[in-house]
Amino acid sequence: MRIRSYYSDNEIIPNLYTFGKEWQRPDGTEYIGLYHKYITTDEIYTEPTWNQNKSVKLSEYSEISPAVKLYKKLNSNIKIGTQTITALVSFKPTQQDYSTGYITRYFLKKVNEDLIYEVDDIQYFDQLSNIIDVRLYNGTSVKWYITGETTNTVNGTTTTLGVITKNRQAIKDAETLVPGISKLITNLLEYYEDTDYVVPKDINEY
Repeated sequence: MRIRSYYSDNEIIPNLYTFGKEWQRPDGTEYIGLYHKYITTDEIYTEPTWNQNKSVKLSEYSEISPAVKLYKKLNSNIKIGTQTITALVSFKPTQQDYSTGYITRYFLKKVNEDLIYEVDDIQYFDQLSNIIDVRLYNGTSVKWYITGETTNTVNGTTTTLGVITKNRQAIKDAETLVPGISKLITNLLEYYEDTDYVVPKDINEY
């Protein structure tokens, strides 16, 4: 159903045509043929103009691998989650994170490829709930230390692990669920901050 019940003529672009690889039906099948577009709402529907009985909403075409197509054909009664992942572009720990001493990082790996994405917590939990298809992606979370001693310290018979050792072990553990992650994460002091550093007093202050 369209967002609005009425659109003026200058809000509609009718009689458009796609030769494929542009739009898809709600079931994911590629659409080829006439369609129309609503400028103000960015809606795309089949048929040259609105037909209440025939028009079907279209979305941007997403290429599905032959393996996934075969899986969907053989398991047509199983709902498949989305296959689109948005990699985490930038991240900056908060002061609260530095006070805590660690952050949790999230990763997804495509099952049949070597692609590994660092993602936000929303996409990670979407994968756990199959909003992002669990049959296509494996996921893991990593406890990542960002403050403290960088190297191991020894006090008598007690050894306290440093940030580098703890993060190296975290990546090693993550390899069992996301093979290849150690090649993606090579900086074991990424996001690290020396919170023991004291800013010198400004000599110009009175």
